[in-house]
Amino acid sequence: KIIDKNNYEAISFLSTQPIKNKVISTPEISTAIYPISKHQPLATLYFYGDRNILDKFFETNDCNIKNQIIDENKISYILSENPIDCNWEIIYNKKNFIYKLRKAWQTYSTNKKFLF
Repeated sequence: KIIDKNNYEAISFLSTQPIKNKVISTPEISTAIYPISKHQPLATLYFYGDRNILDKFFETNDCNIKNQIIDENKISYILSENPIDCNWEIIYNKKNFIYKLRKAWQTYSTNKKFLF
């Protein structure tokens, strides 16, 4: 079993978000992100991306390192089973946590850039 019911519900919520961009999560959860939400995971448990980046992100408590990973990889959302205290906007908080990152590389479906 790769994900549980709580993970599924969080990923399903993510599918309601209009911007389909990169998501960082644990390798196991990341494996289910695209099939359920159509968002692009940064990496998955097998076959896709660099799992080491996921491990580095979730193993550190240093927000500067996390933000560097976010910027380098143009991450739009974080899906975590545990809260992360880095002053990001939380958009989902039901046993899992989803943070929405407002960055310049995010685009609307019309491909017009927007800044926050």
